[in-house]
Amino acid sequence: KNEPRSFTTIDNDQIYGYLTKPKGEVKKLVAYVHGGPHGPRDYDGFDPFEQYLASKGIAVLKVNFRGSGGYGRSYGTYIRGNWDGVLHDIFDGIEYVSDQGLIDINRVCIYGGSYGGYAATQSAIMRPDLFKCSVSDVGVYHIPNLFKNGDIQASRGGQKQLEIRLGTDEDRHIEMSPYFSAEKLTVPFFMLHGENDIRAPYEDAVLFSKKLNKLGIKHKSLFIEKEGHGYFDEEVRYESNMQLINFFKEHLN
Repeated sequence: KNEPRSFTTIDNDQIYGYLTKPKGEVKKLVAYVHGGPHGPRDYDGFDPFEQYLASKGIAVLKVNFRGSGGYGRSYGTYIRGNWDGVLHDIFDGIEYVSDQGLIDINRVCIYGGSYGGYAATQSAIMRPDLFKCSVSDVGVYHIPNLFKNGDIQASRGGQKQLEIRLGTDEDRHIEMSPYFSAEKLTVPFFMLHGENDIRAPYEDAVLFSKKLNKLGIKHKSLFIEKEGHGYFDEEVRYESNMQLINFFKEHLN
């Protein structure tokens, strides 16, 4: 069952989300971060991947961090120029369910796609003490390059939208980018990316993987031919999901 949850952040704001618990005793948790991030949100509807994790004894927490839609203007605009700051909402949510005695705080991984992939990577950099593993699917790794590459900057009004959403402070763009803090990524890390992705450019994923290799940071990567920002081939989805499940099982047990 997908249970609604709410909690108070460290800066005294109210945050909402959903917790899906497996049958029996709950210990392991995956924080599952939605994409966007400006406007989309999680709902209490059926998610096959979430249900599959629960069937394997893994609880799933979805946090509608500030920036998610449906909670008012100030809630939605809080994320502007603050892509990394809102990750504290996810950290607070995990610690909340731990304080409720619902999970083992020492058996937590984080996963997401698109912005969720960014969040999974940057969260592991910011809070390596909190996560046993991190999985980024079609994630963003190099924020300054979003202003140069990909389909957002090339679209009509795209540059302006990037400035609104990410701000114009180039130092903050670097500070928010996993690429420039790659040496701090010390937890087991798995990155997946479609080679035709132009929303979160594939070239930046390769660049990040090469940076990790140069730093001697071991990680797992799966670069998928003929797929873009999301996977449509059924066999590709099956294979990538099986690799995800096995990665979680390896690092949460």
